[in-house]
Amino acid sequence: MLVCPRSGLACKNSITIINGPGIVDEHYPDWVGIGLINHGADLHLFSHGARIAQVMYLEACVAQERVVAELTTVGERKGGFGHTGV
Repeated sequence: MLVCPRSGLACKNSITIINGPGIVDEHYPDWVGIGLINHGADLHLFSHGARIAQVMYLEACVAQERVVAELTTVGERKGGFGHTGV
């Protein structure tokens, strides 16, 4: 699960998530707390049930490692990062 800041809260009140977006592992067994930070000068109080964040549920795949004796090359690489102009 990805916990993201609400854009309206950030734009209108300068309040966002401290480490947003935050990642919650699929097997996390407890309540999720949201740490907020106020970048503005005004005090902002939240009532119970206020919408302070939004979540995205993402499908995750787990890679399986394979130990090899040595690395092999796929082919000759020329240029390096950015050499295609993209």
